[in-house]
Amino acid sequence: MQAFDAYAPEDFVTAGSWAGMGVGLPAAIGAAVANGGDDPVLCLTGDGGLMMCIHELHTAAEYDLPVVVVVSNNADYGIISKSPKIREYTDDHEFTWGAPDFATVAEGFGVRGTRARTAAEAKEAVEDAFARNDGPELIDVAVETEEASAPEAADYESSVGDLF
Repeated sequence: MQAFDAYAPEDFVTAGSWAGMGVGLPAAIGAAVANGGDDPVLCLTGDGGLMMCIHELHTAAEYDLPVVVVVSNNADYGIISKSPKIREYTDDHEFTWGAPDFATVAEGFGVRGTRARTAAEAKEAVEDAFARNDGPELIDVAVETEEASAPEAADYESSVGDLF
């Protein structure tokens, strides 16, 4: 959320907090329906959040909604395991797992699935999905588990001041 520019209130839907795991795909489906299903809707979600509502891919496929789901796949419930507070309550426990192949799961629901291993591949996959605009798609983007979490990124940006 910290790196995504929103240009109008009607163009950006969010849970409004960092604890909104699992609302991305259902919100994108709602936006697509409200939008009349004409323009593609981009859903940015983490793999943990998607796991909480992955069955909604069926809804997107059933109604042929132009929802493009970009899942950041780091095989981790990062909002939990990367929280500085977690160390107070556990012995460095992380919520990592062997992530499913989200592109294959999507295809099982009737949704086009694509894998991206680099930022350039992710950009190209999103551009291609928007150009096709012919139903739901999921783009499984590989992200290193050690990638900076949202709170870490926020701390970094606040520490560098007006450089950005």
